Amino acid sequence: MPMFQAYALAIMTRLHLRQGQFTAAEAAIERGKIQSTRAFDLPFVILVEAELALRQRDYERALAATNDLPAHFHQFGLRVYIPEALYLRGKTLWGMGNTEAARNSLLEARAEAEAIGSRRMLWPILGTLSQLATDPTEAGRLRQQAQEFIQSIADSIGNPDLRASFLGLADVLEVMSL
Repeated sequence: MPMFQAYALAIMTRLHLRQGQFTAAEAAIERGKIQSTRAFDLPFVILVEAELALRQRDYERALAATNDLPAHFHQFGLRVYIPEALYLRGKTLWGMGNTEAARNSLLEARAEAEAIGSRRMLWPILGTLSQLATDPTEAGRLRQQAQEFIQSIADSIGNPDLRASFLGLADVLEVMSL
């Protein structure tokens, strides 16, 4: 597979997912699996496979996809993707009803995201942690932090149309309405 084609397929798959085109997303994932000839390429494809499986509530498939992802990204020096892999695993475990394991995975995702300064991943992680928190004060604090990260990102987007597009994303709206 030409360099970065797996990454491009992963981005295309994400676009299909955002539009609810699961069949097209699945086809892109399968094409990526077939065409990924280097070990470096496959984790990008598996990451979006986990996201698709999670959206389809196929928790077993999502869990299988996320099990080795953090280690693969670490192996290739792609630390920026580790928080996302851990986040998807946490959401998957939560969907399976394993709240404690979900919380642990999300706390690990949070630590990784904070270590690399990933605002992109901190707001969804914090938003999900707020939903899992049993203490209302802690839930409120986490929710507020997530919303502050969203607002910070929105404030940094100079183009009004892009800012509105970001603020209109379903995941953003969900966290802002918590």
